[in-house]
Amino acid sequence: MGLTIAEQCEEMRAAVADERVAMCYTPYDRSYEILSAEPGVAARDAAIDAGTFLSYRGWTIEYCPWSGDHLPIELGIEWEMVVERDFGAEPGTAIDMLQKLPPEMVSEEWWLKARHEDWWKERDEIYGLPDFSTAPFEAEAEVPADEPYKPYIDPNLPGMTRTKERPPHLCWASIDFFTGPRCMYAYLPHLREYGIRILSLDQPVDHQPVVIQAVTHCPWCGTVLPASLRKRWTDELDAMGLAPESDDIPERLMSDAWWREAEL
Repeated sequence: MGLTIAEQCEEMRAAVADERVAMCYTPYDRSYEILSAEPGVAARDAAIDAGTFLSYRGWTIEYCPWSGDHLPIELGIEWEMVVERDFGAEPGTAIDMLQKLPPEMVSEEWWLKARHEDWWKERDEIYGLPDFSTAPFEAEAEVPADEPYKPYIDPNLPGMTRTKERPPHLCWASIDFFTGPRCMYAYLPHLREYGIRILSLDQPVDHQPVVIQAVTHCPWCGTVLPASLRKRWTDELDAMGLAPESDDIPERLMSDAWWREAEL
């Protein structure tokens, strides 16, 4: 039947609650998204204030980035059906009524109730939807090693530039998010770490440093990601008398060269 936000893992709840993390949960259609950023636009301004909640323009994810559970299917179509049925919206215009709808229609309340209605039971019979929170999944195929990796690189927009190093996990479901500049999902090659950007809300993303909320599973295929090497990296710096914020860190330690050479 699908999980509510309260039933999601602790890391998911914390990320959604922290407005600096470029991720959101839209309760009325039960969707999780990673924020899309535009050059010159502050993260806070990338949100659409619908009057009753904040919904981000972004990319829907399929799996919890921390537990790896398949997220419940979003309910945008079903929500529109109910708004048309109960509130007289013309087909395709339900979203225009957001600010006029009662609170339960812009929250989880409507679908928690609808699950017990006959039409919802028929819907489940038609689609045969399993409980994706526990069902096993078949991971998305990896992009072949000989497939070109062409990241977006712009020295004038360092906050949107993608790393030139190819991520160890690169599936067909995620390649567009690794190569294009707008999705606030990032890979830090020197740490072998993946995550969702943590943003300064009042500043454009263009020149912000890439700081992430680290994740352990691919948000689009659920695959377990390679373990982070953050501690090993800081140990390497400590041995050299350096700190992560030092200006004279060797170039090899600011790329994936050091851990690939060590065959980690």
